[in-house]
Amino acid sequence: MADNKDIRYKKGLKFHSGVYDYTVRIRRRFPWWWLLLLLLLPLLLIRCERDITAVVLDKKTSEPIPGIEVTFDYTAHFLYNDGDFFASVPHHYEGVTDNEGKYVFADLECSVFSYIFYCLSRFTATADMINTVTGNFHTTNTVYFYLEDLECDIDIVMCIDNTGSMDGLIGMVKTNALRFHDDLKEAAIRHKRDIKSMRVQIISFGDLMEKSIEKSKFFVIPEESAQLNGFVNAIVADGGGDEEESGLEALAMAIDNDWVNTDRALRHIIVVYTDAGAHYLNNPFTHTSYYPKGMPSDLDELTDRWNAMNPDSRRLIIYGPSDYPWKRISRNWDQVQLIDEDLDKVISGKAYNDIIEDLLKTL
Repeated sequence: MADNKDIRYKKGLKFHSGVYDYTVRIRRRFPWWWLLLLLLLPLLLIRCERDITAVVLDKKTSEPIPGIEVTFDYTAHFLYNDGDFFASVPHHYEGVTDNEGKYVFADLECSVFSYIFYCLSRFTATADMINTVTGNFHTTNTVYFYLEDLECDIDIVMCIDNTGSMDGLIGMVKTNALRFHDDLKEAAIRHKRDIKSMRVQIISFGDLMEKSIEKSKFFVIPEESAQLNGFVNAIVADGGGDEEESGLEALAMAIDNDWVNTDRALRHIIVVYTDAGAHYLNNPFTHTSYYPKGMPSDLDELTDRWNAMNPDSRRLIIYGPSDYPWKRISRNWDQVQLIDEDLDKVISGKAYNDIIEDLLKTL
């Protein structure tokens, strides 16, 4: 080789001449991590299942509490799932605790891929819809809830249609109105709600072309139960010449109330019993001497009044037909339940019990 050329090996092949320098680097590293990935791939595709147990106990006595609704939410992660790579699948489960205060969320799906790459995945579990626990999905086997009595104040306003068409149902409606607060108290015990105060008001409405709307004071229960019973038992179903009644005016009077307002948990409940639709607000035919003062001009203004109530405490239950305005209200207002089945079936059936339970579970 010529004297003016020098070939040496250093960090590759280097060629030197008097004019140019050339370096050719040779990679000697083998891509071992590709081989490792290929070996791990079947392992990452393995799916698995696990159980997590929810246990609900009394905070003071540590005794198990049966009949408590529990929920469980988490996201399962997979390298491949139903045609998608790196898939994430949210899950939601519900159950009710047994006599030992337990409920097992069984066969919760997961994967080896999730254990390796999503080892910090979180879950959210709730008991009685208000007590929440979060934790690591992959390392938790048991979730404990310790419930204590929640102090609350409850106001109930009953709007009762007293027109002639209600004659066959008025007895059942009055019975239901009088037992509603007792049923609520009984459910409160099951859900560990300590009702510090309960008041009930009655609004009796019919056809404003014939008679006025009668509104009682708030009766404190149980101290004024006899007065409440007397007001309800005095309601007589008669009159009502046309199909629609003054239900919206009664509802407006219920909304515009001196509701209880304390630092405790609150529930402001309005219950409407009717078998008919309602006149439009400010209908000229209803503007008689019986028409109450301070009524909203239309349904939109009534909606504004509803929205001005405490959003966490307001609840509206309508036992009535899917006629105007009840169906529209149930669709456009929040925290509203429309029960348009036969009153005699609903008041004594599962729907009624579900309503009582729901009113307390969300306190």
